[in-house]
Amino acid sequence: MSLARCGRGEEAHALLLPHVADWLLAEALVEASAGLGRDEEIATLLEARIVAGRPCVRCGSSECAGRDPEPFNAVALLAAVRERQGRTDEAVEALRTYGSLVVDNRDPLAELLIRHDRVDELRAHAAGEDREEAARHLAELLEARGDVEGAIEVYRRQVEYDSWHAPALPARLLARHGRGAEAVEVVRAMNSAEDWIVDLLCELLAAEGRAGEGLAHLDALEARGTWEPWELFRLRARLLAACGRLDGPWRRPGPPPGAGARTPRRRWLGSSPMPGVRRRPRPSWTRTVRSTGGPSACC
Repeated sequence: MSLARCGRGEEAHALLLPHVADWLLAEALVEASAGLGRDEEIATLLEARIVAGRPCVRCGSSECAGRDPEPFNAVALLAAVRERQGRTDEAVEALRTYGSLVVDNRDPLAELLIRHDRVDELRAHAAGEDREEAARHLAELLEARGDVEGAIEVYRRQVEYDSWHAPALPARLLARHGRGAEAVEVVRAMNSAEDWIVDLLCELLAAEGRAGEGLAHLDALEARGTWEPWELFRLRARLLAACGRLDGPWRRPGPPPGAGARTPRRRWLGSSPMPGVRRRPRPSWTRTVRSTGGPSACC
């Protein structure tokens, strides 16, 4: 990429071309080749790596429906090249035909449709199960355009498929638009003691001037034994500060004897480190490919 930035794009292209099977180098190749007139060559190369009948890299069968493109981002890169050529319909068709690959919560098909103001197609793409990223893109677009109710409705439809994480997004949206009381009720309805949900509820209650209710909620969790007192210290301190109780007795409960560096149960069960954001494994950048049918996968 340093060669491309120094005006030596042809050298960068020649250096990267033999390594198109590597996802990172393939991405660099597409970026470095911009303006060189090599788009059709690169598109042909990428198409050859995703066409039907290409042998599976794991089992060697050309009938395996579970075979992935190599590199895994070949479809997204092909779409990027076609869009750069001004062939947007072909870019959309590639993503629809070979599967919409979601990487780090970014849906390339949804983003492509947004860039070209194809909102009706985005609505169709966002409908259904396992389309939470597309739905989020659509809701954010509607919110940016002032259609808050439309954005809320998009999120509410997603709750049918993901009642665990989806409600947190409309709750934050409602809070951003001065509807904090509604946001609190959305989170309360989740009726969960998961750390990120309790954190979000306390945050919303404090913003609404209802920190006392947050403290009562924490007391109830502690009384049920759901949380240890020392686990609640951070949230309790924040709520006490929101109540203006800065000069009262501050006592930090210690962990039970022998707890040492024990990790709270909710954390090692895989709860999200951020409110409303699902934790995803990233061994080789997260891959979520939409199936387009065909024979059953063998691997």
